[in-house]
Amino acid sequence: MSALKENPVSIAGTLIEKFQQPLDQLNSMIKITLELIQYICELTLLSDTEYYKEDIVSMGVYWAIVSAVAGYIQINLIVDNGEVALELSHLISNLSQILNDLMHHYTICKPQIG
Repeated sequence: MSALKENPVSIAGTLIEKFQQPLDQLNSMIKITLELIQYICELTLLSDTEYYKEDIVSMGVYWAIVSAVAGYIQINLIVDNGEVALELSHLISNLSQILNDLMHHYTICKPQIG
């Protein structure tokens, strides 16, 4: 978000078509990352219980940071240079898998702790 605030962008006409797929990927990545962070926060509340699994949460934190950096790079390259440097589909796939793992772990733990 900081990158967008620092670099207001106006993409119009044919440029929007050129960047439609990268922008859609960026949008998906941001949504998944925000959901991932939500589950990380929820699971962190379990840190004092036997249900907390540090490896799953640590992996989620790692991928949330990677996605934030990738998003920042992508935004800056589109705004500053009018080009796309990153293919985000692999990152989105990894984020989705980690999110599914966190959601699964959370669904198991939540009923057990009340």
